[in-house]
Amino acid sequence: MLLPFGRPITVHRDNPAGVDPKTGDPRPGVVEPITVDGCAVVAVAEMSATGSAETSAPGRTVASTRRILYAPYGTDIRKEDRVEYEGVLYQVDGVPIQERSPLSGTEGYMKVALEVVDGPLT
Repeated sequence: MLLPFGRPITVHRDNPAGVDPKTGDPRPGVVEPITVDGCAVVAVAEMSATGSAETSAPGRTVASTRRILYAPYGTDIRKEDRVEYEGVLYQVDGVPIQERSPLSGTEGYMKVALEVVDGPLT
């Protein structure tokens, strides 16, 4: 399901160094960017070790670094990928989940947990 008001994301996937199959020459590792349209990234509430929502002292704001990505069903996102959304880089946190209705079998969306990453796109 493509979100009608969704935004594009860029998936950054490491392509490890190896050997060019055509020439046999060594090739360096590269980051392959993959653009996916129709996505949404939303904040999630942080939970403490006791299972309660994180709170802050009066006058202080708690900034969550965790997000959930909703992407079209069948999108190729892997647990080792990084995702860029509106200029912020995230690391995929865990295995992405394909959501399908158990009642109708309708393909829904892909749900991906994300964590903010510090550092360059390398």
